[in-house]
This record gives sequence, structure tokens and C-alpha cells, in this order.
Amino acid sequence: AEGLLNLNPDQIIEIGEPGGKSQINQILSKKVFQQLDCVKTRRVYFLNSDYASIPGPRYLELLSDIGNLLN
Repeated sequence: AEGLLNLNPDQIIEIGEPGGKSQINQILSKKVFQQLDCVKTRRVYFLNSDYASIPGPRYLELLSDIGNLLN
């Protein structure tokens, strides 16, 4: 937690497997993380498409999804 607080990211993107559990709710609900800029602005995301966790040519779709989140 201390490392994340020191970084104070503008955004967090978690990538997981389809049907996988996200840690985002834990980040958003813990009081210690409420001071993070990304939590204040609700810019914490979870991508769990199969192409996000399986290497292959569909990584371009993942990059597109990330680009859409960042804009």
C-alpha cells in the first residue's frame, strides 16, 4: 500500500482473466487509498477480456481498450 501511495497514480488499470476477481473494490473502499488521485476521480478500471490475459495477436484489441480508458 505504501508504494501505491507514494506513486499516487492518476489512473489504475487492472488486467485479469475472464471471470476473475478484481481488486478494485478493495482499492476504492479502503480509507487509506481515498487520498489517491485516481480514487478521488474514480479512474480505476478492470479489464477482464480473454485477450487481455492470453498472449496473441489480439493484444491490439487490449491496447485499443486501454487507449479508450486513458482518453
